[in-house]
Amino acid sequence: MLFNQRSDRSYTQRRSLLTDRLEPGSHVQVPDDLGVPLHTALDVSLELGLEGIVAKHVDSDYRSGRRSENWVKIKHEKHQEVIVIGWREGHGSRAHTFGSLLLAVPIDGTLHYAGRAGSGFDDEELDALHTRLARMRRKTPAATDVPTEDRRDATWVSPKLVGEVRHSGLTRDGRLRHPVWRGLRPDKEPDEVAWEEG
Repeated sequence: MLFNQRSDRSYTQRRSLLTDRLEPGSHVQVPDDLGVPLHTALDVSLELGLEGIVAKHVDSDYRSGRRSENWVKIKHEKHQEVIVIGWREGHGSRAHTFGSLLLAVPIDGTLHYAGRAGSGFDDEELDALHTRLARMRRKTPAATDVPTEDRRDATWVSPKLVGEVRHSGLTRDGRLRHPVWRGLRPDKEPDEVAWEEG
């Protein structure tokens, strides 16, 4: 091992040791130290299809298994407009509202399931949204491709409300990865919603 559980060497010293002693191969690579402005590093990361970057103070020490305040993870944040098609039952402190919203995005005029958002709500918004959605109930989902596990305990609503989520990309089956609710978009109609590019 090059380092113990904690190293008092700076990031620059540790990196120099690593590049001197490690032979890159198919399983191990030492990523470039971009040493460039933040926006450039983020652009490169985005071009490579990475989740984001880790920005480090060059004089920070190493602590095994821990990221200190000197190491900051910065993810690419993507936004997507969505149509609310239902909700799943809430539990615990959310038993009187909902656990997550079920979301869809139209493709060629047909709604397709886009995933569920269960975070990003404050208590006031949970109550207001639940009250509003409760008046929009319908018997069947507006999107036919909702998977069985997300149909469980679902209450369906008419696809009239547009919202926005932030997310970290799409899954292999074309659903939002880690969607977080940002709020309603009263300025948008459902027929204006489309998948964002990128």
